Amino acid sequence: MIEADLYGHLSKDTTLTSLVADRIYPMKAPNGVETPYITYMNVSNIDITSIQGANYANKTRFQIDIFSKSYLETKEILGAVKSSMYQYKTQVHNFSSRDLYESDTELHRQLRSEEHTSELQ
Repeated sequence: MIEADLYGHLSKDTTLTSLVADRIYPMKAPNGVETPYITYMNVSNIDITSIQGANYANKTRFQIDIFSKSYLETKEILGAVKSSMYQYKTQVHNFSSRDLYESDTELHRQLRSEEHTSELQ
């Protein structure tokens, strides 16, 4: 399962974990979690088939969110996430990111969207 692979990859990156420790969560962080932290989710998953109908690849789009009380810290963590994802095992393309601010929690948020294509075995 690609979500487990993604978590394993991010959680083993020592540069990234030096910034967020083990605070990398699927979908939603636990209430009251210390900042900074990362959440990730699969926002789309498309099977790619041949004209004969055989499924030969999978295209997955992930959203990775970085939350921190500091804008500069979110940018530092974003750099670590980018570096880590360039080493991820699938072909990566269509990176995008944007700055957000959560006024209800007073947290800076960096939203990162990534699309991965992987050939099926």
